[in-house]
Amino acid sequence: MKDITDLVQRYRLALRQIWNQNFYSDPELRDWDSVYAFRELQLPLFKALVSHPLGLEHPTRLFGTGFEVVPDRTNVGLPSLLINTVVPSSLQGGAVYQHIAGPFAEGAFKATLLEFFDWLPLSYIDIQYYVVLIDDFPAHPTRVGQHALVETPFVRVLWREESRKTAEE
Repeated sequence: MKDITDLVQRYRLALRQIWNQNFYSDPELRDWDSVYAFRELQLPLFKALVSHPLGLEHPTRLFGTGFEVVPDRTNVGLPSLLINTVVPSSLQGGAVYQHIAGPFAEGAFKATLLEFFDWLPLSYIDIQYYVVLIDDFPAHPTRVGQHALVETPFVRVLWREESRKTAEE
């Protein structure tokens, strides 16, 4: 497992900068067409800033298999999780989030990173959250398979090198 938190954070900050300085800064571009155009920019930028350094040649989506999110051992732990209560949960909307209080220390859960999230896509964005799929959560086993939001400063992103082939499919 390789810690790629800095690589993923660099990508997140690049996206934030592109939206805030090039879309949101122009009042004429504060609309859903701009949000959709911005989303289309995410995969090419992901290829350049994340997949290329990892040796992924032809990703067809952001993150996924091989990108593991775990609580950061250097902090006091992840303060909380926001877990989608809709079963089965989906990335396509319809989420109702339940706050699960922590703190969650290293080893408390494992999750697959899927994408970034911000509550207000038509405003200034921080992209404070990762959207994850919970793979293992011993304290809350019924939450396995659900999507959740985790705050980026409190977790690390790890890359499973052996997942390279699966991530490209």
